[in-house]
Amino acid sequence: MISNKCLVGRIVLMVLLPMVILVSSASGADVKRVALIPFKINAKEDLSYLRDGINDMLTTRLSQTEGVTVIQRDEVEQALDAAGLSGAVTEAEARGIGSRLGAAFVMIGSLTVLKNNVSIDAKMVDTAGQRPTMAFFEQADSLGGVITKINTMASQINAGLSGQAAVATAAPAQRRAEQPASREQEAQELDRHAHPEKLLKQGRPDAEGGSPFIMSGQGQISGASYWKSPGFKQPLHGIALGDVNGDGNIETVLISDHSAMIYSNVSRRFFKIAEIAEGDSHNLIGVDVADINDNGRAEIFVTSLTATRQGLNSYVLEFDGKKFVKIVENSRWYYRVVDPSARGKILVGQSHRKTDVFAGGLQELSWQGGDYIPRDALAAPGGLNAMGIAMGDIARDRQEYVVAFKSNDRIQISDGAGKVVWTGSDRLGGSNLFYYLPMQDRGDVGTRRYYPMRPLVRQLPGDENPEVIVAHNFEVAGMKLEQFRQFTGGQIEAFVWDGMGLANKWRTRKLTGFIRDFAVGDYDNDGGEELIIVLIQRTGDTILTTPKGNLVAYDMVLPESEKTE
Repeated sequence: MISNKCLVGRIVLMVLLPMVILVSSASGADVKRVALIPFKINAKEDLSYLRDGINDMLTTRLSQTEGVTVIQRDEVEQALDAAGLSGAVTEAEARGIGSRLGAAFVMIGSLTVLKNNVSIDAKMVDTAGQRPTMAFFEQADSLGGVITKINTMASQINAGLSGQAAVATAAPAQRRAEQPASREQEAQELDRHAHPEKLLKQGRPDAEGGSPFIMSGQGQISGASYWKSPGFKQPLHGIALGDVNGDGNIETVLISDHSAMIYSNVSRRFFKIAEIAEGDSHNLIGVDVADINDNGRAEIFVTSLTATRQGLNSYVLEFDGKKFVKIVENSRWYYRVVDPSARGKILVGQSHRKTDVFAGGLQELSWQGGDYIPRDALAAPGGLNAMGIAMGDIARDRQEYVVAFKSNDRIQISDGAGKVVWTGSDRLGGSNLFYYLPMQDRGDVGTRRYYPMRPLVRQLPGDENPEVIVAHNFEVAGMKLEQFRQFTGGQIEAFVWDGMGLANKWRTRKLTGFIRDFAVGDYDNDGGEELIIVLIQRTGDTILTTPKGNLVAYDMVLPESEKTE
């Protein structure tokens, strides 16, 4: 016999169950689940990395649309395996996959490479068959142009899903050309999502006084506060810290395409005190600060490419008491200041080789006769570029280890004798600064080769283990394309040597945009060290857009649990 209590429970369940179903249906009706099936690649070479990049980029862009949720890729691949599907997928098969995943729409597509032409075909299939299939088509004249076209296609797909605009389904010749105003609008939309302060405010609310940005490997907060500069409407390419005018304060030196700028930060006021502008004959790619000529005033070392980006015309600035003047110009050296710690900062140089800037030995330079000349060859393996090296006693065995990014953006460590002791397997770094290889024929298009990012070896106060600090920028094609790079995010990561390799110690949150350069030092003259980052939200390479970037600084405060006893 059923008790009264059980009977009442069943009645309540019968009444509430339909209501729950209705509420669930109503809440989910406004959210469109979208499944992205990996593109079919029709090409002679292996372009799987590009297929992955396209998938990642479309996932990021479509997820930014209100009311759209992109199903995780592993779920989609499991559904494809269960259905026994591989390669090209038909519309009917796509609807079957959509039903299996509970997706409102399923995207299928292909990328075809024929000589120098690349065609991109995509379809957004309505699983229920209530809406006509939305078709998209783009063409590029090189693999480097694919990502730009995917970006355009993503905007069209977003518009189609939201019903804000009709989606063209005709061949390329019949489609209307994209209006320049829409590119500007798209750039503004990207910038809105890339705003660092918005991301930073998503930090852990339960960490009192903690940074919402820097986290240790154990998930603990290891910073205290942050500062963000006003936006820069010019491309920034490098940063260095030091007392360059002899006033006893640390200045921040920045470089853009054709200018070196010196900023002061006193009493919480960040302002420009000098700018040394160059013409188009200089393309600035690196900056460092140190008192190498030992006159009590730090010099500014600027690495600069010529107008053709095939040679060097670097220079060195020094304050003469009234203004910054060039004490060396038209130098043929790459400059990089490193700090092995035991003997203070030193200047490393490398001469430029047109066919391979990762060739040629590294030299320690010293001041003599009004110039910086080679003193000793640096004990380091070949295949490095001076722009991507740091030095320090990372193993605490009194050796000057060289920490460097190789041309493939992997970290390599060599000991004091120049012997390679470890090479990382992960791609880190990721720069958009490049030089041009010499052209073989007059009609050739310049082939780009990218410079490595700067690593840094730094020992924080209160910590006995030196840290290897690097930028890690995320690029849609895995930094495998020769002519084009587009970054979707960046973060700083720090490692320590554990005797067998580099072990992760802390990292920053991933920020949309990318990190162009960074430094560690007391940039604001408050007595403590900060991590200061050049964060780029917009490069300005797209037509009718302007560059935009910020400096973002964070206190480097070690948590009590990680301090040395």
